Amino acid sequence: MNASTVAVDLAKSVFQLAVADEHARVIETHRLTRAQFARWFDNRAVGLVVMEACGSAHHWARTLMARGIAVKLLPPAYVRAYVRRNKTNAADAAALLEAARCGWVIALRASTRCGGFAGSSVWRCRLVRDWVWSRFPACWPSQSRRFLS
Repeated sequence: MNASTVAVDLAKSVFQLAVADEHARVIETHRLTRAQFARWFDNRAVGLVVMEACGSAHHWARTLMARGIAVKLLPPAYVRAYVRRNKTNAADAAALLEAARCGWVIALRASTRCGGFAGSSVWRCRLVRDWVWSRFPACWPSQSRRFLS
């Protein structure tokens, strides 16, 4: 089966998929466990996978990109506007498809380089803080509280 876009709503144990054709119409839906989700993409030609950005979405995005599938992560605040009725997994997956169809929604990156940069910037901030505290004892947190009161 050839699908143009697959929207994935991630949960703890069950993933809801909404498969759309090239005209952005939902042609099928699936409710899969983690093991089934990992195997589901093996026999399908998928053009784009759309997910709501969260911690596990970045992991699954890197896994799917390693298989050669394009992945788009959408911010949850933008996707929420497209949920029509009750918030269910199936409704969220359909909302993801609608948000992906509208071109103005900004996609997030799912690379490991971003996480590495964030870690290095935290490391640099701590290094600068320690350097300042060693050179200027008045900047120590305990000293600054004494001067402020």
